[in-house]
Amino acid sequence: MAKPEAAGTAVRKPLILLTNDDGFFCETIQVLHRRLRTLGRTFIVAPDREKSASSLAITLRQPLRIHEIKPTVWAVEGTPADCIYFALRKVLPRRPDLIVSGMNPGPNLGQQDVNYSGTVAGALQGTFLGVPSMAVSLLPDKRGRFAVRLGAEVTRQIAEHVLRSGLPPGVTLNVNIPAPPI
Repeated sequence: MAKPEAAGTAVRKPLILLTNDDGFFCETIQVLHRRLRTLGRTFIVAPDREKSASSLAITLRQPLRIHEIKPTVWAVEGTPADCIYFALRKVLPRRPDLIVSGMNPGPNLGQQDVNYSGTVAGALQGTFLGVPSMAVSLLPDKRGRFAVRLGAEVTRQIAEHVLRSGLPPGVTLNVNIPAPPI
């Protein structure tokens, strides 16, 4: 959380950027957006459609378009890495204090998952640009369901810790939240 400043000055709320590889409209990012607003000013800058398995691809040979859906939600015709770059350079009012990519409905556990994952790539792009970043994925229960609200609460707790304590330079958190009970 932001530290109090000198008497007579306003406390700056943390700015949190959300992205994913499933699209701005996905339930998981919307629930996460609502839950993380308790920690600070929260923006979504995410693909306009699913971009799973896009890894760290960036768009070079075609124009990128960005659409304001509402004041804190933007859809980009590009990959999660494009979204992070666009958010930091064109959309956000200032540099974010934290980037959260996800919550991905499905795990990102092994080397193959992590190397291809657009969710993980969104967080890696943030780390490359010097912003503390984390990717969050949900594991399904035995019936194939995802505990989205529980995942959002666990993510909020981790985000609060990262905002308070930071991350070592060059480190990206890759969080996989198991199905309940945890």
